[in-house]
Amino acid sequence: MVLRTLIIAVVAVTGLLALGPVPVHAQEDVPVQVDLVADRSELTVGDRVTMTLDVTYPSGFQVVLPRLPREWGALEVLDQSNTSVVDNKDGTETISQVIEVTAFAPGEFLTSGLEISVREPAGGFSVKTAPPVSLNVASVLAEGDEELRDIRPQADLDVPPVWPWVLGAVAAIALLALAIVLFLRRRREQIAAAPVVDLRSAYEIAVDELARIVKLDLPAQSRFKEHYTLVTDVLRTYIEAEYRIPAMDRTTTELRAALRLAPIDVPSTREVIAFLADCDLVKFTELLPDVPEAVEATEDTRRLVEMIRPARVIVSAPDTVSGEAPTA
Repeated sequence: MVLRTLIIAVVAVTGLLALGPVPVHAQEDVPVQVDLVADRSELTVGDRVTMTLDVTYPSGFQVVLPRLPREWGALEVLDQSNTSVVDNKDGTETISQVIEVTAFAPGEFLTSGLEISVREPAGGFSVKTAPPVSLNVASVLAEGDEELRDIRPQADLDVPPVWPWVLGAVAAIALLALAIVLFLRRRREQIAAAPVVDLRSAYEIAVDELARIVKLDLPAQSRFKEHYTLVTDVLRTYIEAEYRIPAMDRTTTELRAALRLAPIDVPSTREVIAFLADCDLVKFTELLPDVPEAVEATEDTRRLVEMIRPARVIVSAPDTVSGEAPTA
């Protein structure tokens, strides 16, 4: 009986293997169209090229366009306009931005990838990459032009009289003496002035700055972008001071990778990145929150600073009455 059951099991497993792997349907990709178009592909060194970035997405989605650095691969970014959103009247919207670049070396170049952050109404988050643009940069010199040309001869000048030189030397010595006197006076003032040293910890600085932001009451004045910029700067400055991570110079996407190396637990890291991504929607798009939500962003910043604050070990003072040392 046992042998018969074993034979039936072997036959069943063999049949399943013969059928091959069961197909798994991949999750349908987010319907977002990203286009990056340049006004021309042929140019010479130093010419300005205008690129238009268009992202079309379903209404209700939230899209954040990246802020490019000054050096974008082999290209130099001259200007990056504010974003504009257009309702296409077909259930989709298009967010656009104009980017002006140039190149100071000849050759053929491809633009580096532009990562666009997309947040779905249900809370899903994805990153789309703009297609690269090819640019052919030619030299301003004509090919094969190696002819040497004469330079202009020097002009004939009359020899000036000597007295202006003497007067100029006296004036130069007087100015030099005056500069030395002013320098020494300023130096004495700098030495006499006591240096101002901020002895507050990174946590105390963050708390004090949040208190100052609350007093500004920017949400009540509909100054939402300025308000969200200030609260996110507090969080980024705290991360930079506490964990030596240059958070102020990195995008939210770049900061996510840097925080993986910091001694912060994964759930806290995710909350920090999610909060910064939400604030980016207000800072870089036309999205406007309501006043209570903007005010809550200040408290969220305070909560996140507390969450990622390193644990402090408090050592009690020796017991002066009994004379016994504190136990570890």
